[in-house]
Amino acid sequence: MLGLSVPLPVFDRNQGNILRAGAELNRAEADAERGRLYLDAALADAERRLDQAWRAADSLRRIVLPAALEAAGFAREGYAEGKFSLLEVLDAQRVLSDVREQLNGSLLEVQQLRADLARLRGRIDSAVTPIIPAGGR
Repeated sequence: MLGLSVPLPVFDRNQGNILRAGAELNRAEADAERGRLYLDAALADAERRLDQAWRAADSLRRIVLPAALEAAGFAREGYAEGKFSLLEVLDAQRVLSDVREQLNGSLLEVQQLRADLARLRGRIDSAVTPIIPAGGR
């Protein structure tokens, strides 16, 4: 005697696998949405930090550095005319050096933040093209 059995899916409509696939899809969509929200928040934070760093660097470049250069120049001229001591000239030079160091640090921070922003946006080429923050016209 020989028997043959063929399962007929009359009552089994694969509901378990369909439900599991639907749950996995919902979980994947939720994970993707969480990722988008995280990326949006990270982008907004990076843009805010870049704007602040740009403003600080721009202020140093436009206001503080020219004042320090002028003060150092006046100190040198005053020393040449005998009005200031060497210590006062050296102090003005130290202040100028400190301002330049601060400016370089600020510009470095701006470039690092630009690179972070480019990474978050998924672009490599923006490290070459200038990014001008909202307040940096």
